[in-house]
Amino acid sequence: MKTVVLILLIMLCCRRLSAQSNVGSTIVEGGRALIELIKVIKMPKRKAADKQVEVSSKKELSSENCYLKQQSDLCFLNSTDQSLVISIYRRSGDSYEESPFTMKVISRKEECWFALKAGIYKYKIEIDRGLMNLLLREGEFKLEACENMLREIKE
Repeated sequence: MKTVVLILLIMLCCRRLSAQSNVGSTIVEGGRALIELIKVIKMPKRKAADKQVEVSSKKELSSENCYLKQQSDLCFLNSTDQSLVISIYRRSGDSYEESPFTMKVISRKEECWFALKAGIYKYKIEIDRGLMNLLLREGEFKLEACENMLREIKE
């Protein structure tokens, strides 16, 4: 492609050379055509590089944003054969919040909470038995900013 365009450019310059009597104006016109050709050839490469810079800068901004807001994601993967009910309580000072975040995770599925505040959380994992849930596991964990934690639940 480049060679075809270059051959056409040379033919155009030679044609103009025979039509014009002034050699200086021919050289100037040929230089302008060459500069335009270089701009056309290099333009797509610059746009692709600019898009890559934009994508990487957006990733950096989002990671900085979670540090500034002190947020993270928390996911639970249920590897058991039973549906589970998971409740988390955020610690504030010496006690835990009264109303928990609760979700049901179906067997062999993954569920997530997004943009949770970083801090210490208490969790309860219960087997879903309708009206009466059976406690499977209970404990605490620390959620750091931008950690995006995944916890797998096995029997």
